[in-house]
Amino acid sequence: MCRALLSKSQLLILSDPFAGLDAESRKILFEFFSSISDGRAGLPKIIISMERYSEIPSSVTNVAEFSSGTLSFCGTRAEYERVLDERRAGEAWLFEEERAVFRAELETLVSKTAGLIHFEKNEGALVEMNNVNVGWNEKFVLRDFSWKVLPNEHWLIQGPNGSGKTTLLELITGDNKQCFSNDVRLFGKRRGSGESIWDIKKRLGIVSYRLHVEYRMVGGTDLEGVIISGFRDSIGLYEARTDSEVLAARLWLKLGGFARREKESFANLSYGEQRAILILRAAVKLPSVLILDEPCHALDELNRVKVLDLLEKIAETGTTTLLHVTHDPEEALPCEKHVLQLLPNQTPMYTILKR
Repeated sequence: MCRALLSKSQLLILSDPFAGLDAESRKILFEFFSSISDGRAGLPKIIISMERYSEIPSSVTNVAEFSSGTLSFCGTRAEYERVLDERRAGEAWLFEEERAVFRAELETLVSKTAGLIHFEKNEGALVEMNNVNVGWNEKFVLRDFSWKVLPNEHWLIQGPNGSGKTTLLELITGDNKQCFSNDVRLFGKRRGSGESIWDIKKRLGIVSYRLHVEYRMVGGTDLEGVIISGFRDSIGLYEARTDSEVLAARLWLKLGGFARREKESFANLSYGEQRAILILRAAVKLPSVLILDEPCHALDELNRVKVLDLLEKIAETGTTTLLHVTHDPEEALPCEKHVLQLLPNQTPMYTILKR
């Protein structure tokens, strides 16, 4: 942002500038927008592209709305807010009705796909870390960190940017290799003790920025194949699809609002649609542990509500335990009774709370 301002350009274009920012950083950015919107000479005009109107800074004066590939509104902020109020009044009952139908369809789908999934009985801790220390160049991200996750203990993980939230999740998935030099245990087995990576993967579901990047590189897989790859724990699909997998994938796609789009390429979707597909991919096998790193990033309001409903319903099945990282307090799920807060540069560097 500073680099763009120093260029002295007359127009500053921002795409979802608040995505992934912690509460303090969001406050600073809101104050920044207020400070440069007073019309002083030399300051740039700003165009902000966002998924959710509720996050738009108060200093924005005009709105252009796009819907289904067309410009559906163009005018002042006050005019747009009047339009929104009229829509909400007319659509509130329909929204709740669609939400109820969605939850009922999900319950039916879970029962239909259960035959494709081998559930393992969860005994003892799913995740356990004992006095873990992780850092680089003498700077610790986690120090003397101990944590245990039991079956059906759904966790909300919080902390400012740079506090180690993603590092913590990568210790579980194995993407951070320091998991092998620490006492990190998954499903009762210490990482690096000869456990099979495939035995671990089949019990993990993951939605993360890293996974999204990897899938964007593969790109050409169709949506049906992306969902089926959740059963195979692969990036892309390299083996023949079974009839039962195809049926399950199409049911999940229908549930997520992608009916009759199963042969569409993943690469052709918007970023938000891609994220929704990856959440369906992670959920399809009802894993023992579902790791969610900002799962609602880039989703519009309707899709965000559907995803949160999906996650809550999966938690209710009793087969899956959620580990959920989010900066947005509105995205905390009712089932997430346990809170892990990471506290950088403090001693200790974390605290555990109950909601």
